[in-house]
Amino acid sequence: MSAHGLNSNKPMAFTHVDIAGSATEGHPLYGSPTATALVGLFQYMTQAEK
Repeated sequence: MSAHGLNSNKPMAFTHVDIAGSATEGHPLYGSPTATALVGLFQYMTQAEK
C-alpha cells in the first residue's frame, strides 16, 4: 500500500461513505434501515453523467 500513496504514479482511489447518521429510521439501534446517504450519492452521480 505504501507504493500507492498520493505522490505515486498509481495512487489508490478510496472513498468512504459514512451512513451511520442515517442508517436507521426510528429507534437508533433497532429501527428500519434507510440507506438515505446512498440514495443521495446515487442521484448525484447519475445527474453528473448527463
